[in-house]
Amino acid sequence: VSYAGCVPADDYLRRAVACRQAVVRAFPGSRSAIALRRLAQRITRWSRPTTPHGRIEFFLERLLQHNSVEREVQP
Repeated sequence: VSYAGCVPADDYLRRAVACRQAVVRAFPGSRSAIALRRLAQRITRWSRPTTPHGRIEFFLERLLQHNSVEREVQP
C-alpha cells in the first residue's frame, strides 16, 4: 500500500463528526474537506489492477462490491 495523503484534524472535522455529517458537505472550505477531496481525486486516478495480488485487494474488492449493492437497494 502506497502513501496517498493525509487528512488534517481540524475543528470543522470535529464539528461535522459531532453533527453526524460529512465534513465535505457541512464545511466544504475546511482544510479537512479540501484534503479529502484531493485524496479522492488521487484515488480515482489509480489504475485498477486486472487481478488481485494480495489480501488487501480482496478486502477492497468485496467492500466496493458491497457498497455498490447497498446504493442500488437504498431508495
